Amino acid sequence: MSSNATNRRAAQQARARRRALTPSDQDMQLLSSYVFGHITLEEANELLHERGPFIIAICDYELATA
Repeated sequence: MSSNATNRRAAQQARARRRALTPSDQDMQLLSSYVFGHITLEEANELLHERGPFIIAICDYELATA
């Protein structure tokens, strides 16, 4: 296999890996709804879990001031 073909194949595989790890537009809208307070933490986690193999864990946190 020529080096051009090898490089092209490596680039295609890298793009496919990136796409597999990138949240969809629907996932991003769901997360935005949580961030803006339109849905609760539990609702966001449940909806993300229902969407399939791409699950984003959302953890509850507290801001503390000194």
